[in-house]
Amino acid sequence: MGPVVGRHEICPQCHREVRCCLNCDLHDPGAHNQCREPQSEEIRERDQSNFCEFFAVNDAERPTVHEDSVQKARNELDRLFKKPKM
Repeated sequence: MGPVVGRHEICPQCHREVRCCLNCDLHDPGAHNQCREPQSEEIRERDQSNFCEFFAVNDAERPTVHEDSVQKARNELDRLFKKPKM
């Protein structure tokens, strides 16, 4: 179990909320509801503090997936499987 992070805790470096989906170890843009916890409730604002009971601080060793890299991968797949124009 990682460190306990309060709901209103702010990062001293970037001044953003710490307890949000984007900082959670369970956050996964490719999973249903973007979370690997099947019982999690839908969170619309993933970059804002929330009351999720499954929150676990993301460990620094695991690489994070950024939305721009997800979109880039989708664009590449679309390009590969797009029918050529005749």
